[in-house]
Amino acid sequence: MSQSDFDTNELDELQLTDAGVFVPESMELPRARVTIEAVFALVAAFFIGLPTPFLAAIAVAHAGRDVPIAVSVAVFVLTGYLAITVVRVAARAVEGETPRSPSFALMSSSSPLECFDANAYLPLALAMSIRLPKWWMIVRPPIALWWLCHFVAAALLGHVTAKFINGVNNAMLLVAIPFSLVMTLGFLFAANLYLMLAFAVCFRDVRIWLICWRYRVVIDLILATVLSVVAV
Repeated sequence: MSQSDFDTNELDELQLTDAGVFVPESMELPRARVTIEAVFALVAAFFIGLPTPFLAAIAVAHAGRDVPIAVSVAVFVLTGYLAITVVRVAARAVEGETPRSPSFALMSSSSPLECFDANAYLPLALAMSIRLPKWWMIVRPPIALWWLCHFVAAALLGHVTAKFINGVNNAMLLVAIPFSLVMTLGFLFAANLYLMLAFAVCFRDVRIWLICWRYRVVIDLILATVLSVVAV
C-alpha cells in the first residue's frame, strides 16, 4: 500500500486517558511527514531546546550565593532529560518507530485501535505527541510549562532580532512593525512544535491536540502582533 497523508480528522475518535490508549502489538503508528515546517521545528529543537539546560543551570547558579551547586546540577539533569526526550521522540516519529516501553503513553494491549493507519503520514508535532512518554500527572504541568517557555523564548528571540536589525537600519515605525511581525512569526512558526508538545503533555484528549494544531497560526499571529505593536 502506498503511503499517503494522514487525515487528522480520523484522530477525533481517539481519546487518551491517564490509563493510556491501547495499541496492539501488531499495529504501527504513522510516521512524521517531513515538510518545511517539520524542518524548521527540528532546527528550533536544536538551537532552542539543546542549549536551554546549560542556560537554566547557569541562571540558577547565579540566582544567589546561597543556592547549592547541587540545585544547578539537578536543574541541568532534569532539563537535559527533557531536551533529549524531544530529540529521541522526533527520531522515532521520523523513522515511524512505535515504542513498546511500558512508559509509553499509548501502551500495548490486546484491545485493537483502528484509528491509526501505519501507511499514512502525520505532521511531525502530532507524530511526536502520540509517542511521548507516559509521565505522572503531577509532573505534567511543569513539563508543559517548560516547553511553553521554549515557545515564548522563540517569540522573544524573533522580536529581539527584528528590533536589533531595525535599530541598525534606523527603520521608520511603519517599516519596523511589519518587519518585527514577520520576523517574530517566523521564529514562532519554527517553535510550534513546543506549543504542540505542551498541549499533548497536559491534555490527553487528542481532540484538544487537534484544536491546538489547527489554530496554531492564529496563536502565532496573536502573540507576534502583541510583541510587534506593544514592544516595538
